[in-house]
Amino acid sequence: MAWIHELITRSLCDYRRDGLTLHLVYDAEAAPQVRELVRREQACCGFLTFSLRETADTVHLTIIAPVGVEAAAAFQQFVPVPGPD
Repeated sequence: MAWIHELITRSLCDYRRDGLTLHLVYDAEAAPQVRELVRREQACCGFLTFSLRETADTVHLTIIAPVGVEAAAAFQQFVPVPGPD
């Protein structure tokens, strides 16, 4: 989990959630780490669907949780932790 947090802190440019779908955008330089993230998460969380698209400037990762899975819990490790208000 620590390396995912480091990836988020260092390379996550943008994210948005649409119901059971999470869209993440990373710096292109993070492509090897994002591919590794997908590989590891597919091995442990086979119920999630991952789609990866790379451009010259960014890496787009889409994660879809199936109906019946609490998306907030399924996505919590992939987004920044909100700070105290």
